[in-house]
Amino acid sequence: MDNRPSTRSYCSKRRQMGEFIEDYVNKLSNEECIDLYRLDKIGVDHICSRIGENMLIKRKTKAGLPVKVQVIVALRYFATGNSLQSLRDVAGLKLSRGSAHNCVINVSVALSSYVNEYVVYQWNAGSISSMKQGFDFPGVLGAIDCTKIKIKAPSVDEDAYVSRHPGHYLNCQVICDGNLKFVDVVAKWPGSVSDAVIWEYCGFKKQLEDFLGCLPKEYSGWLIGDSGYATKEGLLTPYLDCKSVAEEKYNKCHKRSRCKVERAIGVLKSRFQCLCKQNGGAIQFNESTACAIFVSCVILHNYCIDRNISEIDILPHVRREEEMWMENFSENNRRDHCFTDPKAGFDKRAKLTSDWF
Repeated sequence: MDNRPSTRSYCSKRRQMGEFIEDYVNKLSNEECIDLYRLDKIGVDHICSRIGENMLIKRKTKAGLPVKVQVIVALRYFATGNSLQSLRDVAGLKLSRGSAHNCVINVSVALSSYVNEYVVYQWNAGSISSMKQGFDFPGVLGAIDCTKIKIKAPSVDEDAYVSRHPGHYLNCQVICDGNLKFVDVVAKWPGSVSDAVIWEYCGFKKQLEDFLGCLPKEYSGWLIGDSGYATKEGLLTPYLDCKSVAEEKYNKCHKRSRCKVERAIGVLKSRFQCLCKQNGGAIQFNESTACAIFVSCVILHNYCIDRNISEIDILPHVRREEEMWMENFSENNRRDHCFTDPKAGFDKRAKLTSDWF
């Protein structure tokens, strides 16, 4: 005798779960929804509508759950980094561990596929002018930095993910504007790869070079980054050894503006604590899913900024973690990459220092 549930009973259970989660979300206040899931109720519905047609979300195998159930479980994971065991009881759903696991994967992969709609750099004169006005430092087209995300040990090329601290990491690059909104994200490199190498091989670098090549010199601009990057015409870094008052002023102004990206990363990790190893520990998914989780959190961060949803203060443990990376990696990056600075980058920095400081 076949004891498997009939299609009718499966559909009935799915419908009941859908009705349950709708009722659960409707009873939440917007404040409670933001506290638990980092989005208000409109935001939850928006994400459901965007990814609802994705084949991973619609499939009848594995998770096979209503879209809002999957989104609620994934959002709770993003917000807290809680273990899959504790995610089983999100919203009182009493899911299996496997179902919770698949919810996070499905939503992460589906949502990250929309990165080009939510994480966008506007290559036009009006947007570039607004970008420059968002920073104290002259001519800034964005602030760039990388951040480490702890993951479980990969099954392939494990050594490539080993960083200078115990564990395995991704090194993820972001560029932000003056409003802490991310305009570019690269999440695919192992933790052993330096910030400078990631920049050399990212698509944004070629776009920036092509854009700057089309502009009259008086309208030119540059990214700003820390000393982990080589100084170039399109990416200005601080002086490692100031020899004049003007260079000291340059460095102070550069640091004030560069702090925008450091703050953006801090807000991102405070809002979505699955990205912070001191809170959620390592992301317990494979490296490709971990990359999708990071990109999904960046998308949600930008959505929250666009909607003015709950400004987040950087949590103390997030601040400590980012300071730890700065202390341990900046000196190494300086040794590895400062000698690669081309003359054109030095000349650009020297002229800017002379003209503005």
